[in-house]
Amino acid sequence: MTAFLVTPMEIERTIRIPADGIGAKIEEFRRKDPRKVEVLAKLAGMTRTHWYDIEKEEVKVLPEAKLRAIEKVLGVDLGVDFRDASFSKGSLSVTPNKTVTQRKLSEAEIEKLQAQGGESD
Repeated sequence: MTAFLVTPMEIERTIRIPADGIGAKIEEFRRKDPRKVEVLAKLAGMTRTHWYDIEKEEVKVLPEAKLRAIEKVLGVDLGVDFRDASFSKGSLSVTPNKTVTQRKLSEAEIEKLQAQGGESD
């Protein structure tokens, strides 16, 4: 008797939302951070050049995972919410009263990011 491995079917959904101006917001928060861009980029799992390309919006499709890594490193919420599939350039709010927030990373979070730290680009 032959045994067969049954793999369940998967369904993939890709959502892309326009985020004009998000690069400038990333740059704004980066400039407020005392760490060098090389450190921030490494903690976010990318190269310095890629980080700058994101800020200049030369990257036309930014995977959500990279956006979330940038947010985590900078300690901000840039307001991109796929549940609403929207992004508002003005205040970076996607729902009423939701605005950009910034917080400082704890030492444990910094150590965890540094431990993950390899370059992915």
